[in-house]
Amino acid sequence: MVDKYKEMLAPIFKQVAKEMNLDEMEIKSVVYREFGLEEGIHDKNEK
Repeated sequence: MVDKYKEMLAPIFKQVAKEMNLDEMEIKSVVYREFGLEEGIHDKNEK
């Protein structure tokens, strides 16, 4: 279920990261904070 949302949202996060000059791990931590998700949800081996 989470993977489905990650697939849909990944391009949006990447675009936002590009515009804000953040790297991918920074944008993830921002997103997790904003949505109140736990860090452990995402796969650590993700590109």
